[in-house]
Amino acid sequence: MRLSRILATTALIAAAPSAALATNGYFSHGYGTKNAGMAGAGTALSQDSIAAATNPAGMAFVGSRVDGGLEVFSPRRR
Repeated sequence: MRLSRILATTALIAAAPSAALATNGYFSHGYGTKNAGMAGAGTALSQDSIAAATNPAGMAFVGSRVDGGLEVFSPRRR
């Protein structure tokens, strides 16, 4: 009887939604403002100087430059 209660409680806790899974997170879309804006397509098309974070070969087409960007992470929660 006690084991079945422990298993039932464990199953309920495992099935409960977690706050950590509320968003995809920033890093799943790409590194940098341009890459995140293109939903990670910067792996194939490097447009900023942080291209080496996703595809080191893309640095050949970026040239010598410095980029700056500002991002706000504000997930929509209900």
